[in-house]
Amino acid sequence: MRKRLFSIVTIVVVISGCTQAPVKEIVVAKKNSIEQQQDDFDVKLEEILTEKGSFIEVRGLNKKYKEGEKISFVVDTKDKVGYLYIISVDKDKVVFLQPNPDSPLSQMRGVRSFPEDFTDGGFYIKATKSCTNCEEEKTTVYALLTKRPIEGVEQKITGDNLLGFFKNSQKARGVMKGISRVSIQKSSSNLSIGRAEFFID
Repeated sequence: MRKRLFSIVTIVVVISGCTQAPVKEIVVAKKNSIEQQQDDFDVKLEEILTEKGSFIEVRGLNKKYKEGEKISFVVDTKDKVGYLYIISVDKDKVVFLQPNPDSPLSQMRGVRSFPEDFTDGGFYIKATKSCTNCEEEKTTVYALLTKRPIEGVEQKITGDNLLGFFKNSQKARGVMKGISRVSIQKSSSNLSIGRAEFFID
């Protein structure tokens, strides 16, 4: 068994097996922040959601998860076609769940289950906390469907890494500029957005 440690919200990818296909485990870890970060990235996403309304749907998430539970959900594009981005945002960090190393950016349409339809069973998301006796923390999952790719987001993320960064980092600001550009024209369907949230006890 081989272990690699990546930072997103904290991502742990476990690759196991000798004769079987490798399975990756992505752990959504919660921990108290040493530094207080600004709620920059998700505040702007919420502004776009308020302005444009929810045109696609994220469903199937429980309101609460216990440590160790697997997390899965469904994204429904409501028959719209576009480039699909799935973003997880917690207190400190932003993580792009789609595109990912197993599922490069491409146009999608219809109902898709995460992670199954994006990884062919290559990994799953597991709820966990890295702190003891800490308060539950909220995680929000956003789905964005765009007519053209968002600038600042790699079309194909290579290796085992997911794209992750602090909410008020330079990377966050760069990606948000790209998201803002595709959402400027209110009359067009350049961007459709949906959201759901959950807590980990």
